Amino acid sequence: MIDAGNIVLTAEGLQGVEYNCEFLQVRKAQSAPSWAVTAICREPDHVFPDVLSATPVSAKQIDLVSVRPVDDEGERSGNGGSYYHCEGVALPQ
Repeated sequence: MIDAGNIVLTAEGLQGVEYNCEFLQVRKAQSAPSWAVTAICREPDHVFPDVLSATPVSAKQIDLVSVRPVDDEGERSGNGGSYYHCEGVALPQ
């Protein structure tokens, strides 16, 4: 679950209320402990592609970096951030 608490990272992609990103391709880097991920993301009335890097920081934390920029007000608009393993968390419906 991301630190903001409203998006869940799974092996298939990112899931949130009225938001999801389906991972299309995940490729392991040969020279770094990271993966390159291509995704198609959907929110109400908007579909867009994203490219991310996924790097494990610890056994319970993965950092994602998105190519989507931060908006002018400094709000997070991409999928980047630190995601944490949380026991017993149900996916949003």
